[in-house]
Amino acid sequence: MELVADVQQRYRRMRELDDLKCPESKVTPDMSCDPSLDMPITALFVDELQIPLEDRTPVEVQGKRLTAGEYIGELLTWLAK
Repeated sequence: MELVADVQQRYRRMRELDDLKCPESKVTPDMSCDPSLDMPITALFVDELQIPLEDRTPVEVQGKRLTAGEYIGELLTWLAK
């Protein structure tokens, strides 16, 4: 969940940047190297990803009922975008 919060904070900060500094609202290599922007490259490595994705434990997220695996899949898809 910390990764989701980090991405949300980055989006908020990117909204304040102009198009020259942040073209297409994407983190550029120059931005990731600029310590004043606090947007370093973040990598996520998951070994045996199929195990959490196959988890059928029911969970409720924002009033929506899913399996834990579906929720994890949705979070990973959102993070990848």
